[in-house]
Amino acid sequence: MNKESNQIVKTCDLPNIQVDLPATPSERLTMTNNETACLSNIRVVLSHTSHPGNIGSTARAMKTMGLTQLYLINPKEFPSEVADALASSARDILANAKVVSSMEEALEGTTLQV
Repeated sequence: MNKESNQIVKTCDLPNIQVDLPATPSERLTMTNNETACLSNIRVVLSHTSHPGNIGSTARAMKTMGLTQLYLINPKEFPSEVADALASSARDILANAKVVSSMEEALEGTTLQV
């Protein structure tokens, strides 16, 4: 727990595959390279999304948390203007999203799935 802000901060330890999630946006701005490397190992997977707005909103939330890897399993509609609109400043997440056809493809190369 961060004593100054009373917010929980998880620790990052690359060998143990734990992730550091700074408690506030201002703390995320001061992340070290090690902490950024931890976040780059996290993959968000959405399966069979029926509304493209959910994809855009997810991308926006990911950007806020410092996450960058978005995998989409058989989305009904993607790319989409609706997803772009709801992504707002996270269009780069959408541009780099990987579209795959199965959960196995989406999780390929991962070591821990939650």
